[in-house]
Amino acid sequence: EMYSNNPIGTFDYGWYNGGRSINLNPVQWVPQANLADPVANYALKFEINIIKPWQGGTLMIRRDENSWVYLARYEPWRVDLKPFKTNGWTTVTIPLSNFKTKTNSGEGTGNPAPDLTTLINSTGKRPLVFMLVNDQNVAGITSVDMAIDNIRIVKIK
Repeated sequence: EMYSNNPIGTFDYGWYNGGRSINLNPVQWVPQANLADPVANYALKFEINIIKPWQGGTLMIRRDENSWVYLARYEPWRVDLKPFKTNGWTTVTIPLSNFKTKTNSGEGTGNPAPDLTTLINSTGKRPLVFMLVNDQNVAGITSVDMAIDNIRIVKIK
């Protein structure tokens, strides 16, 4: 669960500050035998329950390395540009092709990995990190209360 009453201001990358991250041990993203499959054939899925309306900031999902080479952005409040809340648990699906490089527009807005071994590695197994940051010059988050569960990588094609 991510829970914090601490505000998240503009350009606040402090995901390690009080309740703003979920750090997973290594998980098998893709079976080793399937590492030649296209990146777009797989997706990250998880259940999310957003209790307090959420607007601002980004839930970034990245691999375990500190360079943040490939990461995916989850910002459901951007769809209607208004606070987002769920009515209980809902499933989120993020294709692995949404794990992208950085551009001037921010983390995870560039190019997807050309293949699965570039994204994951030759074992198909890596840790995952979910982190709530505000990488924009927009109003920050006053508090957050969301839960994430049942994180998995699945074949979608």
